[in-house]
Amino acid sequence: MFTAKRKGLLAFFAVLLTVALISCAVIFALPEKTAHAEGAQTQTDEGQTDQTATVKSAEELKSALDSKEVSTIALGGNITANAEIAKGRTVTLDLNGFTLTNESDHTITNYGKLTIKDSSAENSGTVDNITNARGALFNLGEAVLLGGNYTRSKEAGSSVEEGGGNSWYAIKNLGYLTIGEDGKDCEVNVIQNGHFSSLITNGYYNSDDSGDHKTYNGLVTTADKTPTLTIYGGEFTGGINSIKNDNHGVMNIKGGTFNNSTQSVVLNWNNLIIDDGTFNIADDATASVTTSYVLTGFNNGNTVINGGTFAGAIVADYGADNVKYSISGGEFATAVSEEFIAEDRLFYPTENGFTVGTQEQMEADPANTAVAVIGKMAYASLAEAVDAVPADNSPVTITLVGGENGVITAPGIKIVANKNITIDFNGLTYNVTDTVGSSGTETNGFQLLKGSVVTLRNGKIISSTAKILIQNYCNLTVEDMTLGGGENSVIQYVMSNNSGETHIKGNTNIIARDGGYAFDVYFWPSNGYTDVKVIFDEDFSGSVEGKVEYTSDNTKKDEWFEKAQLLISEGSTGNFDIQLQKVSADNPDQANIVIGGGTFVNAIPESYISENSLFYPTEEGFKVENYSAAISAVEESDGIVAIFGNKAYSDLDEAIAEGAVTMTGKYVYSDLSSAFAAAEDNTPTEIKVITDIENTYAGSIPAYTTKHITLDLNGHNIKAGALKVFNFGFGASGSLTLIGDGNVTCLAGGCLVDTSLGDVATVNILGGNYIGDKSSNMFLLKSGDTLNISGGTFEQGAIRVFAGVNSTISGGVFNSDIIMSVYGTCEISGGEFMFANGLTTGAATKLVVSGGTFAAPVAEKFIAENSLFYYTEDGYKVSENNGEVPADCTGAAMSGNAVYATLQEAVDNSEAGSVITLLKDVQLNSAVIISKSLTLDLNGFNISGTLSGSQSVASERALIVVASADDVKIINTDEKDSKISVYDGNNSDGNYYDAIYSYASDLSVENVQIYSDNYGITFFGAMTQEEAVAQGASAEFKTLNLIGSSVEAGMDAISGNGSSTCHGTTINIENSKLYAPSGWAIYHPQYGILNITGAETEISGATAIEMRSGMLSIQGGTITATEKFDWNASGNGPSMLGVAVGISQHTTNLPIEVNISGGTLSATGEGGKALYEEDLMNEDVAGIAVSISGGQFNGEVSSENVVNFIEGGTFSVKPSDECFAEGLEGIFYDGNYVVVEKVSDAGALLTAKYNAQADVRSYAAAFGLSLTSLEALASADANAAAVVSAYEAVLNASSEGAVAVAKLAAMDAIDAFVDALNAAKAAAISEVSAYAADAENIAVAVPTYILSAINGAMSAEEINSYIASAKAEIDEVRAERKAAADDASVLQTQIDAIMSALELVQNSADANAAVLDDIVAGLAAAGADISDIQALLGNVADTSSNDTIIGMIKAVQDKVAEAQADIKSYVDEKTAAITADVEAMLAALDFADSSDIATLAGQLDEVSDYVYGIKASIGDLADGETLASVLAGIEYAQSALEKAVGDYKTAVETVLQGITESLSALVKDVEALTANSAADKEAMLEEIAKLQATADEISDTVASLESGSQTDLEGISEDIAKLNASLEGITENVDNLVKNNETYGSSLAGLYAFVAATVVIAIVVLVVVSVKKRR
Repeated sequence: MFTAKRKGLLAFFAVLLTVALISCAVIFALPEKTAHAEGAQTQTDEGQTDQTATVKSAEELKSALDSKEVSTIALGGNITANAEIAKGRTVTLDLNGFTLTNESDHTITNYGKLTIKDSSAENSGTVDNITNARGALFNLGEAVLLGGNYTRSKEAGSSVEEGGGNSWYAIKNLGYLTIGEDGKDCEVNVIQNGHFSSLITNGYYNSDDSGDHKTYNGLVTTADKTPTLTIYGGEFTGGINSIKNDNHGVMNIKGGTFNNSTQSVVLNWNNLIIDDGTFNIADDATASVTTSYVLTGFNNGNTVINGGTFAGAIVADYGADNVKYSISGGEFATAVSEEFIAEDRLFYPTENGFTVGTQEQMEADPANTAVAVIGKMAYASLAEAVDAVPADNSPVTITLVGGENGVITAPGIKIVANKNITIDFNGLTYNVTDTVGSSGTETNGFQLLKGSVVTLRNGKIISSTAKILIQNYCNLTVEDMTLGGGENSVIQYVMSNNSGETHIKGNTNIIARDGGYAFDVYFWPSNGYTDVKVIFDEDFSGSVEGKVEYTSDNTKKDEWFEKAQLLISEGSTGNFDIQLQKVSADNPDQANIVIGGGTFVNAIPESYISENSLFYPTEEGFKVENYSAAISAVEESDGIVAIFGNKAYSDLDEAIAEGAVTMTGKYVYSDLSSAFAAAEDNTPTEIKVITDIENTYAGSIPAYTTKHITLDLNGHNIKAGALKVFNFGFGASGSLTLIGDGNVTCLAGGCLVDTSLGDVATVNILGGNYIGDKSSNMFLLKSGDTLNISGGTFEQGAIRVFAGVNSTISGGVFNSDIIMSVYGTCEISGGEFMFANGLTTGAATKLVVSGGTFAAPVAEKFIAENSLFYYTEDGYKVSENNGEVPADCTGAAMSGNAVYATLQEAVDNSEAGSVITLLKDVQLNSAVIISKSLTLDLNGFNISGTLSGSQSVASERALIVVASADDVKIINTDEKDSKISVYDGNNSDGNYYDAIYSYASDLSVENVQIYSDNYGITFFGAMTQEEAVAQGASAEFKTLNLIGSSVEAGMDAISGNGSSTCHGTTINIENSKLYAPSGWAIYHPQYGILNITGAETEISGATAIEMRSGMLSIQGGTITATEKFDWNASGNGPSMLGVAVGISQHTTNLPIEVNISGGTLSATGEGGKALYEEDLMNEDVAGIAVSISGGQFNGEVSSENVVNFIEGGTFSVKPSDECFAEGLEGIFYDGNYVVVEKVSDAGALLTAKYNAQADVRSYAAAFGLSLTSLEALASADANAAAVVSAYEAVLNASSEGAVAVAKLAAMDAIDAFVDALNAAKAAAISEVSAYAADAENIAVAVPTYILSAINGAMSAEEINSYIASAKAEIDEVRAERKAAADDASVLQTQIDAIMSALELVQNSADANAAVLDDIVAGLAAAGADISDIQALLGNVADTSSNDTIIGMIKAVQDKVAEAQADIKSYVDEKTAAITADVEAMLAALDFADSSDIATLAGQLDEVSDYVYGIKASIGDLADGETLASVLAGIEYAQSALEKAVGDYKTAVETVLQGITESLSALVKDVEALTANSAADKEAMLEEIAKLQATADEISDTVASLESGSQTDLEGISEDIAKLNASLEGITENVDNLVKNNETYGSSLAGLYAFVAATVVIAIVVLVVVSVKKRR
């Protein structure tokens, strides 16, 4: 197998193979030859062939044009000739840098298909015409110009009028002409310097609809009324018009540069589309595009401009009214007529001129400078737009656009007469800079002259320069505008109205600076302005801030009030913060100011109010409204306190001064009774108190009416002198509702409300402060009445809800001096109940609390079902009960849906049977008294306290007092411990305290810890001693259950009392712990029952238990006395120390019965007693019974008055003989005395021996053992020998006691044997498992049968044999799996290396191309044939062939995968079947008969063997391979690789031979080198020699492959190592040579070829040899 070092070499070979195969791949990738076709003639139109002719004379040109064999004609020199392309001919004319000049006619006349290009680099080829009325190109067919220059060099047209005898078009088109190509640069240049003829014309010059357009000047044309010209590019300069589209012409300009200096760049008569291009003008030129129209049908005057750059105007000339432009794009230097702009487009200014685009394009254009839009035209300023509006009173709307951050900063605007303009500010702000105005008064932001109609809407106008923002003389409408304002405003008048009619509408805001005028109404007849009106329309909802001036020039005073008007229309809801000023008027009240609506900050003269309106104050100011509407508003307004006639009072004092004390709505009354009397029956009426009422019978409602009155105290006080405040006789459904703030007082025995005179009444309290007599009822309501309190404050008095009265309380404050009783029905959903004495309830009370805050607790039974009543730092609250305690709850205990501040409150307010749960630790300084059946769940929290009161007072003697309660449980349901702790606060006062004091009650304490530095639990019964004794053990005494709890006390942990009425108790201690290091764990003086049970019970004290009367049963636990033994004859309290169980009758001489059947009783103090009975009082002893049937007693057991009471148990100190029952005695065994039967006779002794041995055999059989099998093991197993010896010792015993002891010893020996055997089994399984899971080896599963065998073993020797077998089998499995893994790993590593290298070769075929070309040449020079090796390797992309290494490897991989799948399927199938059989067998086995164990073990061994084999296979499958599948794959790989090596052995040998020759040539080349260092040369020669030797060795190895004699990889590995060393040395030296720029011969390529081929061969050899070795 490979060593680690050789495995590292294999990784190195993979890298070498990658480099080598790259070289091979490039060598193999020989260039392919490419065949070029010879030129051949191709047929073109009408049999014409594709030949090129170069012409240098007119004759050659004509000949070529006439020859159908020639399709391309190239000028070979300058030629003078008339060239004509006949119809049907297709010709390409290459100007080739030369000039074609006409003789007498058009230079080129085309009837066919003509393409003209210029292949010269300078594009200097030219077509020139020098003849009058002739052009460079006259096209009547189809022509394409791709290059060249077209001109009339002798053009003599000097002006529009003078042709100079030689003038015409450079190009005329009556066919189809295309200049340039779409998307390509065009080098066509058309130029002429004339000013008489157009440069290019498309269409007929003159024709009419009846003419024959197929003949033109005697020439036959091919176009049919639609000459078409398309221009993609080029440069066009000169002509009267650069481009003319004439009769019938269709033209599309998609690009190019057009220059004109005479007239128009483009002249269109028919149909023109411009998509792009640059149209320049100079000198006298006037237009970029001119369009004309003639009603002929072929001079349509249609021009469409989609794009382009136009330096001149866009003009409609002849027939302008019928000219049709549609401009949707382009850039323009001058303005364009609006009718030319396409629909949905805008013509807008930019920084460089004008542009046409959509609204969106304009807004997105960063060069856009538009401010205002009229129709399709945008303007750079509002002033330009205003100027553009005709002065003919036709309505025009100007819409503002643009601005910076919504603000347009620009000069002011002047609108002259006869213009009808609406300026839509479009939500923008117009900031006026330079002001306008009449000469000498240019201080206006906007000046609107008389005779114009102007509307300003939807925006804002501001200015920091204008003194008058708007100077108006016209008919003006201002709608939804904001005028004025601004931080730097110097505006004196926001609006100055001198003439015309001004309408203010919508949400318009006129804002003056401080001290400035919002607007004026100035009557100015002396200046010719005869009337002026300012009208705020009914829809005005804005605001006006500032002064308002109503004045005149003081002439024509008699006309002033008629001609000058300020009207604020009815319906207007605007706000006016104005100061009205009137100047020069004799009587200000006569001003023509009419105010019918609006809200005003300041009062205005009554004379200005419209006769149909009412002026009244509101919180927002003074409001003017239509009278009918105003009455409703006034009645509802908080600012109006009274209405007297048509007068509305804003000052209530005015009404009060006139005698009003109450009011209903806005109507005032002089007393309450009058107000009550005015209320209508069955109609809700509100009466408001508007001043204090004192010392009077406040008011009464007439009896037997059905009035529904709400009395609003309104902050005032009502005080009655005596008896009643309100005396009401209601009808069947009358009601009184009290609201508002104010005091209602009735002292001297009176009441607030008395309904006794009437029928059924409802009283509602929503507000007010009520003060009653402390001893008197606030409300005298009879049965059937309803009291609803939702507000108000109740300071003093009694509130009683009598039986039969229905009440609800949802609000209000009930202070501490209130007494509240509920005997009827009451629902409390809110309110603040501040009285500490709580709610008084009766047996018939129906109270439901769902809200409110309380100073005192409410009984849990009254809390609404879905509510939670809980305590906070601010008192009690009520919230919705969602199952969680609110975050602000600070209460201690929870009962049902109530959380109370203290535990005592929770107890007091809970119903019997409730569960109270602690929510936090509780600190007490007085007792919690429980006198009802309930459960207290400490819930993981603690109760602690320090007491210092009187022990004789029950509420002061314990932390928890349980008094006369049937069923009280103190438990802890939480995982955390809960503890009840009490501390003596005054140790010197002679008082002692309990943690729990219970009398006449049933109490259970479970899972609770109790601590007291005095007494733990004091438990008193409820019977006299006579009653208790009479009932005896069957009595239903008061019961204390201590379960899973602990009690630690400084004195007694649990104690009773022997007083006359404290008897009759049952105390059950179960799995609990009692500690009283200085006292008695249990002191039991009363007659009752004490039961000790549970293995976990621990009772420890100076004395553990002292029984003075009653019945004691000990069944388990540990009971320990810790003090030195002592006694004291006491008639009041305990009498024994140092006794685990002490028994001493009290002076009461009550019966004592003690039964001990289990547990451990110990006395650890000096002279301590485990059990001690003595009459210390020297009384007559009677009724004492003791019985011991079990338990361990560590310490003396003795009794003064009871004998024969021991029947069982074990004793550290032998009791006296009289203590044992008849026929029993104590025998010492294993450190203790045990109770056995006394010897009677020899026969009985022998029977006892045989019975004892039978018991021992039965005991052994329970563990599957027999004495026979143990005897067989005795010689080798000490534990087995001990069992046999102990068994035999039974027969040697001399007494029945000794027999019993021997039997116990034998059973103990069996236990020791079984324990040792089980320990050995566990150790064996652990050892085998650890061995199988060894991390440094291959982890395998422990065979199942081995585990079964170990568990079934009956001796250590048998166990050890199974351990050895298991290890051997694990080693065997591990070895097989390792071999399989090694084989698979090596094979896969080799396969991966080859595949990775081959992939790299395929992906890197072009790498190092320059060097590898030399290698190809070197191999060729060496005569090496590498094609066979290439074929041997194959192609990574093609794995289908089994004749290549790659194909074979792929086949091996497929075979391995197939084998794995087959084996896994087979194993799964067999395993399932066998597992089912095993389960059936195991289910059928019967282990009851130990005689079948041996047979069973054999069966299990067979089954386990087979199952283990299958499981091992499954374990191997988990690793992805099995030994069988790997070996199958290797066999296949071996045969395939051997076949490949055999087939290509010859090719390998040929390569080796070539390598040898290459090395020889390389030696010569190296020797011939003139290297800088002779050492380099020497080193190279030495390395080459090593290389040759290595090649020879490899050759020998390859030769031996066929016979398979090479079975060790050492040799081939060493060869490869040498090869590596040689390659490194040679590479280094070759690198040095290359760095020194030496020339090296082709033999160096042989060196690289050697590297490539040798590494490939080495890998093949390694794989094959490895396979052979594994065979």
